[in-house]
Amino acid sequence: MFTLNRNGLVHSNKMAHISAAINYRRPHVFILSESKTNTKTAKSLPNNEYTILEEEGVPMTNHHLYKWGVVMGIRKDIQNVQRLTNVDAALKGQVIAVDLALQTTNGMAYTHRVFGVYAPWDPGTDDTKEFWPALMKLVQNMPTSWSLGGDLNATTTAAERASGGSDARDKFNAFLDAVDGHDLWSGRPDRSRYYDWTSSGQDVDKNGGSIIDRFVTSRETLLDSEIYATCGGKDFVPHTNHRVVVASVIHCPPNGGRTLFVEKPVMFSKMRLKYPAKLESHRHESFCKLVDAHVNSEGLHDICVNDDETFIKLYTEFGKAMISAAEEATGG
Repeated sequence: MFTLNRNGLVHSNKMAHISAAINYRRPHVFILSESKTNTKTAKSLPNNEYTILEEEGVPMTNHHLYKWGVVMGIRKDIQNVQRLTNVDAALKGQVIAVDLALQTTNGMAYTHRVFGVYAPWDPGTDDTKEFWPALMKLVQNMPTSWSLGGDLNATTTAAERASGGSDARDKFNAFLDAVDGHDLWSGRPDRSRYYDWTSSGQDVDKNGGSIIDRFVTSRETLLDSEIYATCGGKDFVPHTNHRVVVASVIHCPPNGGRTLFVEKPVMFSKMRLKYPAKLESHRHESFCKLVDAHVNSEGLHDICVNDDETFIKLYTEFGKAMISAAEEATGG
């Protein structure tokens, strides 16, 4: 999956870059938030490969401009079952919900609901205070697995934002608890607003940005997930201070088999090792001592590498020493 806050869809140059990024990544689902328009944009996106769904922007009070707006694209090799149309008025212009039929390797299929979301940055005003409760209710009514992505305008820890945003953070964390949702960024314990920011501020070089573009998925059937913010190149889109965020989720189908659209093997991966902070520099010395102890106990110094077999043996044993020492020294 792929999400990007476009910060408006006025510039034709921006649309060309967005389409190029989508064609380069070829995600199963892409979510574009903050269109700021009531004009259809499907014709400017790669609609030959994607079914495009749009939630138009909402007119601003006492102004001719529009706010919010969400666009979702679903690759045409995935069956689109239905789009939910009876969503709460509080989600108008900010949420697209669609049920997808995901085929499995045993010839069956199951329903997975995908939400494209643009959350308000100020969720405590009269116009926005009902957003998170309404979205919570919509997700809680799900009988099957689900995924939700977009600019959620919320962070979960101080490491994701330099300051502010406490109201949105509280509401987002309450949402996660209520729906038993897994925030994919939480699977990156070493994430930082300096390197993983999805929205940059004016002083991004000094204080970093904010990690507010997110993916969340149902926890009960989740097998594995991955998320990262891209770094320019073919993913660069001008006239926005957001970066493209790419995510993968793998769920266990309720009727057995594996989802056919999974393009990488299922991995029951351990949590990534956390590189020690400056205050934990003693862990580096512990790591070295643990590796030396393993090397001595297994007699690796005595192995003479003179053929493929001895090389593989030494390589394997030394790899085990490195991994076990890292896990013990860093608490991974």
